[in-house]
Amino acid sequence: MTEYPNDSSTPSRPFPIRPWMVVACVVAIYLSLVYFWNDQKVMEFVFPRQIGEGIGYDGQFTYFIARDPLGAAALIKERLDYPAYRYQRILHPILTRILSLGYEPVMPWVMLLIDYLMIVIGVAALEVLLTDLGVSRWHALTYGFFGGIVAAARATTTEPLAFGLVIVAILAGMKGRIRWQAILFGLAALAKEPTLFFAAAFVLYYLTQKRYRDALLVGAASLIPFLIWQLVLWLWLGEVAMGSGGAGATGFEIIPFGGVWRIGVESPPVFAYMFPYLALGAILPTLLALILSGRDLLMGKAHPYVWCVLLNAAVIPTVPFSTFREPFGIIRFLPGLVLSFLLYAALWVKWERPRRPLVYASIWVIWSLVLIG
Repeated sequence: MTEYPNDSSTPSRPFPIRPWMVVACVVAIYLSLVYFWNDQKVMEFVFPRQIGEGIGYDGQFTYFIARDPLGAAALIKERLDYPAYRYQRILHPILTRILSLGYEPVMPWVMLLIDYLMIVIGVAALEVLLTDLGVSRWHALTYGFFGGIVAAARATTTEPLAFGLVIVAILAGMKGRIRWQAILFGLAALAKEPTLFFAAAFVLYYLTQKRYRDALLVGAASLIPFLIWQLVLWLWLGEVAMGSGGAGATGFEIIPFGGVWRIGVESPPVFAYMFPYLALGAILPTLLALILSGRDLLMGKAHPYVWCVLLNAAVIPTVPFSTFREPFGIIRFLPGLVLSFLLYAALWVKWERPRRPLVYASIWVIWSLVLIG
């Protein structure tokens, strides 16, 4: 496997090609092919038959809530799901309703456009973070082409929006724009709750650096709106929104990687098929991230990216069986680990350590596409 050239200090060209441009073109082509392959029916992005087995997928809940913000709870219940859990990721449907001006026929297009633009914006911001660490901007393709992001756009789920906001929030913080970082982390939490691990990572870093005001600002802006919204949902719907998933979800695991081992209990043939993929794309990177980041913290090497990869890796062993058993479910859970590991591996290069982890991270792209297939 060859390394990308380090272009962090190369002279600018009149019309340089950037990773975000490549991602914008490739993802646009992919989404267009999906559209034309399905008889030019935009609703295929909302109710993807190939992913949702004929009953739709998580993007349908964004559509239901955007179409009828107050009345969607009853429809979600009819589909034997949990309204509070679906409503907690409120940012995507609210943006969809605002940008569509409440006009239902264009809502699927707006949902798709939001995800598409946030993939491109996320990659563009990630380029800056990588070049600031002295590595090639082209490593941003690892995130931009990761299946958990691209396929999420195909199913109009929340990951592109949530993690795009996270990347821009990280960039704002690294550039000293702490207020903007706090606001963006707060929005990301309302798009998808696992993004709170990134906010927590920066809070912990600021605390260790005795930047108490920054820690308070980021912590409060990230957590308070999220908790208020959780309270509203509980008072309104009578349900606790926080949980391991919607209909059919199992609980978080106590035994490390218990969700993986339970596949073997339920179906040994499926376990034999899936375990190599899960080991390569989830288990081994998680263990590596925990060991290396933990060692760095013990050595006193404080950096936000160390905390980011530690927290995002720490949650993977608890991922429910219902997520691990579903290929699309697990790749949608991994963008946080992929993003944090990518930044951490780039930090290694800045610390004059081997760049192999940065290069090997690109395997995630191939792995996720094969797993989806």
